[in-house]
Amino acid sequence: MSSIECSEKAWTNTHAQRLPYYRSVLFLLHLDHDIRAATNNRATLRQPVNELLQRQTRGESYGFEDFFDIVGKYVDRSATLATFMNMSAGSWLVPPPALGSTIKAVRRDQWVYDAGYVTETFDNKVIIAKVTPGSNAERAGCRVGDQLTFGEYRYGAMDDYGRNISMTLRREEREFMVEYWPRGGEPVESWQYVVV
Repeated sequence: MSSIECSEKAWTNTHAQRLPYYRSVLFLLHLDHDIRAATNNRATLRQPVNELLQRQTRGESYGFEDFFDIVGKYVDRSATLATFMNMSAGSWLVPPPALGSTIKAVRRDQWVYDAGYVTETFDNKVIIAKVTPGSNAERAGCRVGDQLTFGEYRYGAMDDYGRNISMTLRREEREFMVEYWPRGGEPVESWQYVVV
């Protein structure tokens, strides 16, 4: 998804809300890696960031172009800007292979987060308006029209790969609890950093 698509879908898609933040962190990890490699570990991302903050403190320009001008003192400005623009256009960005000498990137494919339902609010009640056929939510017992009376914060399950969604539903004056793993579809390429 491009950054423009993320903006357009931000309030209808939880992935679109979060992708720009995650992608930016990944870009900065790459930039730090590249600066360390280009300077034989004599500089890190800290130097360009500090210089940008000093420019702000002095009342000087400290925008997008200024950041890439400063970064250009350490690495190839054009290549770094191209990486950023490609990433913003939606290109896949694999993590740097290592962070220092003890942390290594390892590929561990994972299933995509999928709550499996969509809610709407009617008369101050949160109602399940759509359930994805074949989803774990459907298998756990979620049905269109159920009222969500209590639910753990969904982003907690989104951030923790092994965490379940737990919620209390009301159907025809009967309350019951459902719990399920909010993942589905086919596994997708995923990377994690591990200590070696």
